[in-house]
Amino acid sequence: MYRAKFSSIATKDIVAAFEGLHHLPNYNESLSVDARQVLDLKIGVAFSRFQTNRLVNSIKRAGIRMLTYGPCQTPTLGFCVDQAEKIKKFVPEPYWRVHADIVDDTGKIHSIKWCRGKIFDKSACSVIHQRLQMHFGAKEAEVMAVKKEPLKQVRPQGLNTIKLLKVGSQSFGLSAFETMKIAEHLYLRGYTTYPRTESTTFSNNFNFKEVLVSLKEHDDYGAYASGLLKNGYQKPRAGVDAGDHPPITPVRAARAGELRGAEERIYEYITTNFLACISKDATYQGVRCELLIGDEKFKMKGQNVREPGFLEIMPWQQHADKGVPEYSVGDIVDVKQLKMIEARTEAPGYLTESDLIAQMEKHGIGTDASIPTHISNIIERNYVTVKEPGRRLVPTQLGNAMVKGYCEIDPELVLP
Repeated sequence: MYRAKFSSIATKDIVAAFEGLHHLPNYNESLSVDARQVLDLKIGVAFSRFQTNRLVNSIKRAGIRMLTYGPCQTPTLGFCVDQAEKIKKFVPEPYWRVHADIVDDTGKIHSIKWCRGKIFDKSACSVIHQRLQMHFGAKEAEVMAVKKEPLKQVRPQGLNTIKLLKVGSQSFGLSAFETMKIAEHLYLRGYTTYPRTESTTFSNNFNFKEVLVSLKEHDDYGAYASGLLKNGYQKPRAGVDAGDHPPITPVRAARAGELRGAEERIYEYITTNFLACISKDATYQGVRCELLIGDEKFKMKGQNVREPGFLEIMPWQQHADKGVPEYSVGDIVDVKQLKMIEARTEAPGYLTESDLIAQMEKHGIGTDASIPTHISNIIERNYVTVKEPGRRLVPTQLGNAMVKGYCEIDPELVLP
């Protein structure tokens, strides 16, 4: 009955939308979409067939049936290969720095950063460290400057498909394809709105109160929804209105036991994001201190929460900077330890699935509906492998050859 009701409402909305059109659809734009579909298909078929026939003997020995090419699939793979090349060419360099820890009045330890930063000469860093130890004792630090400023962390915008796919990968370890499949299932069961949308802003006539009333029945978020109804909710931040569908929004409360596993986590994120986007912004007191140990400058910065706002419902979004003591100029602080640290510059990491989605969005590769499929294809066809943690996409020998075959010849990248 619920699905029938939902379908009836959706049909009325569609009819009303067509009746309210001020301009007829653009015929040329429609033809351009058809042309793009034909070109994508023909290019993909032609190059896939060419590659497969050209290397048929080699791929048979490797147990591969077909080498596919696609106007979106291949650039998607190209991003992964390009990142792997940056890692391959990276040469790490050793560096040294002076590290200090101080103790506040409560006994809590805070690390402070050396203003000189990284020193790539060990002898020079060692001389500075020894001078501090020998001539100044390095037991106390004096607060030389303090700067305080109000800071604000804005609430999130409405949730679109791309953001949901990134969160599914970053936070839940799901592939883009799995995330979309779960989101569609939630929609079909009447828990959320349609999950394929580019919009991050709501229409002027969106009924927030109706959604909040339905969420009052939720075991975990009902009290928060009730609070917004009682104390008032905020107008969502401005965003993109793609004119297709509203941001992904909960439709009704999921009772205990109705959802499980990844499905429950995706629903909870959709729900908390909606509640957060109509909550108040979070406010902080930003603190920056400059301290002197001997004649060397150190700095410390942090943020102390003043009004949590939307962080009450999304506490994991709180800024990473920890709370810091609010010193005054002239205060003397005990130094817990002062030592010289050796480290090495680090190569960039392989693209995570979330990173790849961001690259595809930036360069216009695929759509919110097709991005999961393109990523799934390069994984299933053994062009990349997925490494944990973080779902890092590492190109295989075959994946490297597929990209480099069109841009350069590398004798190390050949099929078995």
